Amino acid sequence: MDRPGVPWRALLALSAAVLLAHLALLLGAAPALMKAAPTMVPTIAPPALFTRQVPPPTPPPATSRVMASSPVPHPVPPTVPVARAPDRRPTQAGVKATAAREAVDRPSGTFYEQNVAQAPIEHEHFASNKIAKNIDIDTPQGREAPLPSEEAAAPEASSPVGTPDVPVQVPAPMRLQYDVTGSARGLRYSADAELLFRHDASQYEARLALRSVLGTRVQTSAGRIGPAGLAPTRFSSQWRGEQAAHFDPVRGRISFSANTRDAPLLAGAQDRLSVLIQLGAQLAAAPARYPEGSQFEVQTAGPRDAEVWTFTLDATETLTLPAGPFETVKLSRAPRREYDQRVEAWLAPSLGHLPVRIRVTQTNGDFVDQRLRASVAP
Repeated sequence: MDRPGVPWRALLALSAAVLLAHLALLLGAAPALMKAAPTMVPTIAPPALFTRQVPPPTPPPATSRVMASSPVPHPVPPTVPVARAPDRRPTQAGVKATAAREAVDRPSGTFYEQNVAQAPIEHEHFASNKIAKNIDIDTPQGREAPLPSEEAAAPEASSPVGTPDVPVQVPAPMRLQYDVTGSARGLRYSADAELLFRHDASQYEARLALRSVLGTRVQTSAGRIGPAGLAPTRFSSQWRGEQAAHFDPVRGRISFSANTRDAPLLAGAQDRLSVLIQLGAQLAAAPARYPEGSQFEVQTAGPRDAEVWTFTLDATETLTLPAGPFETVKLSRAPRREYDQRVEAWLAPSLGHLPVRIRVTQTNGDFVDQRLRASVAP
């Protein structure tokens, strides 16, 4: 409560002056107090500091980051030794092969071995097939190489195979057309066939084509004409694929495109198409030389093998065929083994002893019978 007679502003000024005086005193005494503080305040030792070392976390292996970011390599297969021919290179006496030479002789690595496995291997008989292609002779596929015993049995290259000393009269070129009946597995059928025979002074070709609803079967014989008649060089049979036989008089062998072994080439050998033309040429040249019952043993080659066929000259017959009546001489080949064919052929002297009828009978009863319908010049 204000005193009576004293103004309040004077009291306020007096209070402010007292506060400023106290503040001045305090500021002046502060340095002295700071210097006297160590003696005035008792010293208190700080508590001991206990520390614990925390090991840093173990970082992951460096390889884990690499494996996570890089693709996983495929395992490398073990190296397989590559088969090689024996080393026939001359070496110096007492000197071993160097490491570089051994590395060349036995290369390794997956890339090389894959290339070796995929590379074609060319054998000796494939090289001879390439030569055969150049002279337009079909090449045997998959034929086995001749065995050493077979090579030893073959005649020398300088001694050709001999030929039988018989007179022949090769028929004139002609085209023969046939009506065909047959039976296959108990089913009868009809077809037509054509035999084309043509030649010049030194070469011949024969082609027999049989056409039916099942397709066309073609047999072809080609070769030379010599003093002893026909000498085949190639025979082929085509029915849903082609197989062939090749006659090599220099080596004295018959080879086959099927996977069958070579056969020795005998004197006067024929194939299944040329054999009837050749026997007809012998009968035409000297008919009195072959009475009824005469036999002809001829090595006859098919598309897969070659064996000796024996034909017997039967009695003469007069046939009435679609082309008309013909006087004929009959040749027959009787089967000797279980699966042999019976072959019957009627040759007409008026057509140069070419066949006007051919009948082939299988052991199961199936047969093919072709009868002459027409004959014209080729």
